[in-house]
This record gives sequence, C-alpha cells and structure tokens, in this order.
Amino acid sequence: MARGALGWLGGGGDPMLRHEYNERLAAGSFTRRRVIAGVGSIVYAQFGFGDHFVAPGHVAPLLIIRAVMVLLLAGVVPVLPRFSARGQMLLVGGELVLTGWALDLMMIVTPARELTSLALPYLIGGNILSVVAMLTLDVTLAAFVPTSILLLAGFEAALPSVGGPSGTFLISLAAMLGAFTMAGFGVYLIGGLRWRDFLGQRELAAERERSDALLHSILPVEIAAQLKLDPTAIAQALDAVTVVFADVVGFTPVAAELQPIELVRLLDALFVEFDGLCQAHGVEKIKTIGDAYMAVAGVPRPDPDHAAGAAAVALGMLEVARRFEDWPGRLQLRVGLSSGPAVAGVIGRDKFAYDLWGDTVNTASRMESHGSPGRILVSDATRLHLGDAYIFSEPFMTEVKGKGTVTTYYLEGSRN
Repeated sequence: MARGALGWLGGGGDPMLRHEYNERLAAGSFTRRRVIAGVGSIVYAQFGFGDHFVAPGHVAPLLIIRAVMVLLLAGVVPVLPRFSARGQMLLVGGELVLTGWALDLMMIVTPARELTSLALPYLIGGNILSVVAMLTLDVTLAAFVPTSILLLAGFEAALPSVGGPSGTFLISLAAMLGAFTMAGFGVYLIGGLRWRDFLGQRELAAERERSDALLHSILPVEIAAQLKLDPTAIAQALDAVTVVFADVVGFTPVAAELQPIELVRLLDALFVEFDGLCQAHGVEKIKTIGDAYMAVAGVPRPDPDHAAGAAAVALGMLEVARRFEDWPGRLQLRVGLSSGPAVAGVIGRDKFAYDLWGDTVNTASRMESHGSPGRILVSDATRLHLGDAYIFSEPFMTEVKGKGTVTTYYLEGSRN
C-alpha cells in the first residue's frame, strides 16, 4: 500500500519522477478530461429543468447562475491542451469546486419559502455528481483532498438554507462525508494501481533500452531493427565495400609474457581506440579474432566514399599504435585494405553475429598478412577507389595465396 500512497502524490520525494508521473497521467487522461468537461456542461444544463421544481418562483436568477457555469465548463474543452499536468489538475479541480459552489449559491440566494422539499436531495445529488466526476477525471489525492474540502464547505454553507426536519443537517452532512470518504478510498486504490503501472512501464522501457543497446553493440542499428521484425536469416549483397584488417605484430611472444588479465586489459584498451575510429568515420566493426581486428566501410548502407572511410580508419590505427604507451615494447600493426563486392548477414540463433564473406574479405586478409609492420598494404581496387586524394608508394607485385601475383600499394597518407 505504501507504493499506492506514492501514486497519490505522483512520485513521492523524487521531483523528477513526480513530474514524469504527472505528465504521463495528464497525457493519458487528456481526452477523457475534455470529454467529461463537455458532457458535464450538458448535464449541468439539463439540471436546469429541475430548477422549476425546486424553486418555482425563483427560476430566473438560478438560470443566470447555471448559464454562467455551463459556459465555464464548456470553455475548458478548447483551452485544456494549453496547460501542463499541474495546470490541467488545477483547472479541472477549480471547475469542480465552482460548479458545486454554484449549486450551493442557488440554494443560498433562493428564499427559504420558495424552496420545495426537493431542494435537499437536489443539493445532495448535485454534489455527489461532483464526486463521481473526480473519480472519472484521474485526479490524484493531492488534488482530491482540497477539492473535497472546498465542496464540503460549500455544501455545509448551503445546507441551512434548505431547512428540513430536526436532524436533517447532521444526516445530510454525514451522507456527504461518507460519499467523499468512499470516493477518496477509490482514489487511493486507483492511484496505487496507476503508480505501480507507471513504475512497471518505466522498468520495462529501461529494460528494453538496455536490450536494444546490447543488440546495437553486436549488430548495426538497421540490421538490429530488421532482426527484431523478422528473426529469420538476414543477408545483403553489397556491390562495393572496403574491408579493413589489422593485426598486432609479434603478439604471440608478448601474450606469453603477460598475465591473462593484463593481456585482456591491453587488447581492450587498443580495440576501444579502434572502435572510436570506426564510429568517427562511419565504418562498421565486424569482429575481433585474437589480436586481429576486422571492420568494413559501406555496410549496412551503401556509401560511395567507403574507401575513404576505411583509409581514414587504417591511418588512424597506425597513429594509435605510435602513441600507445602501455604495450610492452614497441606496438606495431600490419593493416590491409581491399575493395569490392561482398555478402553480409547474420548467422546463428543463440550467439548470433553480423559477418562478411567474399573474395574482397579474403583479399583484405591477405593484404594484412603480406604487409610490413607499421604499414598499410592495399589492393589495386582500393587504390583506384581512393584516387589522387591519398599518397601511395610505387606499385609492386605481391604473390597472394589463391590469387597469384597481384598489384599492390602501400598507403602512405592523405593529401588533405
């Protein structure tokens, strides 16, 4: 029940949580409040037919009071959207108090001799309608309590005017107090349910965000969205991409000298730097295998500048290696690039992964393995894509397993 009590107040002692709860409550109740304000104006107008039976000789003044209140109620409908959650609650609560007080005023201004025996049930019925309205308007306890007190005060002020047998005053007041008490208990229960639902929705949204963040750390955003819609195999035929392979030179002896936790820490620090380069240049990290890092530009969205993005990442990797001070000895990389068509997709169901296949991937891997430490070896296709915006070594022939002798270049830097 304690959480229900917090629901009355809209979030307890946390101002941000209270504000979020109130705004969500206002948004969920907005249409209902407008409808009830419109319906309330009609009901209040219909009650005008009863004025003739309550005070046959005093209908004209009552009609004026009632007409003013009908206009005020109807006026809430168009202006309600302009108010915040707190403003809506104040406006709705104020309208309820005014309608109740207007009914009380009708009884007060009507001479006692002109009131019929219907005046008392008329007064009680009108105030109970206000109670019902509060239950349907999603008011919080913070709004219900002062509104109820003000309505009861007006009722108590009008009650002596209607007269009646001995004890009528106390019985009528007790009936109204009972009605407001029961309504308050209803607000208590409903508020608690709303608050628990609000907390549950927040937890669900937070869990969904964590799940999406984890999924996006594994897959490209577009692929993750597609996978959630259709968990079957996802495949893309890509006309032009540039694949980047980077590998740490002399990793095996270094790994033998380090403690496992230290080795993992160093690789993590290095690859985090590479991840940042990929994000900065719109390149998609594919995977790491031991000390090897694979990335590709031009997926999952086609990118006409895929080779430039991959080249920027490759040059950035060499810069990271030059200033990476924690590595035992001098950290050197071999980097290979190749451009061309490829196939990308998601494989697996439990430990799924976004991967890349094709001759372009194999060639990029060969560029890395046939390159020199501290340099970037690129295929002829990548050299053509990059054009004159970059500086290259003279072309030379490299014997590549499975492909024979191919033309290759070392990427030296950018002309920009």
